[in-house]
Amino acid sequence: MIKSRDLFLFFIKGVLIGLAIIVPGIDIAALIISLGLYEIIIIATRNLFNDFNTHKTTLLSIVIGIILGVISSSNYFSVLVKNQETIVVFLFVGILFGGSSLVMRKVRNKLSIKDIILFLAIFIGLIIINELSIPILEIDILKINIKSLFLLVLFGLITSTCLILPGISNKLFIIFSGFYEQIINAIKNINNFTNVFIIIVFFISAILGIFFFAKIIYYFMNKDKTNFYVSVLSLVLVSNVIMIGNIKSFSYDFKNILFCIITFLWGYSLARKLDEE
Repeated sequence: MIKSRDLFLFFIKGVLIGLAIIVPGIDIAALIISLGLYEIIIIATRNLFNDFNTHKTTLLSIVIGIILGVISSSNYFSVLVKNQETIVVFLFVGILFGGSSLVMRKVRNKLSIKDIILFLAIFIGLIIINELSIPILEIDILKINIKSLFLLVLFGLITSTCLILPGISNKLFIIFSGFYEQIINAIKNINNFTNVFIIIVFFISAILGIFFFAKIIYYFMNKDKTNFYVSVLSLVLVSNVIMIGNIKSFSYDFKNILFCIITFLWGYSLARKLDEE
């Protein structure tokens, strides 16, 4: 039986994830890891039908928090992001750094030369991938045909990948940004059959993708935990580098730097506090 206190913490962490969804450049998968929810979500998803009542409650607490965070972010928080994007990004970078200590504890005193090489290979590889110039895919998914339907399903699967695998979501989001905008518009104008059909296909594809990738990650997580957590740690840290590097404009005046430092430390402290709880 899961304690009510734990469910409340899952809910609060879900709210933070929901708020982060509208912030440009935030790696949601890395945030999930830093909030200590990654292994919980993977295990709950993998074993949902084996112990439905227990895992249903866990996932429902997180999902409700995410929904509330998204609703909240569409109002006041979106205005803050629009006017103070850099400061908000540093808040979440602080959360990611603070939460990464949870992963570090899992590999402390267990690292070998092989693990260090793996860490550096993932870190450098993702930095290189992020710097590659890849064209944006453009297709009108409102025109239902075999090609658009295939790409819509593919986009749903890729969306699930972004939620599961940190470090790659920013590049994939850029490539499929046109699809993302069309999905948002379909949700806003859910008053005709075409939009309803698009939303249903997208969400079914994303949900199936989450279950599929959760099974794969669950396998690797149990095969070699040290290698798994070294990989996860590298992915989280490289996500921080990418997020900071993707900030479009940064003002170097004293006031802005001070506020960035304060929000970073606040995010770091918040993550450590939630970790302690």
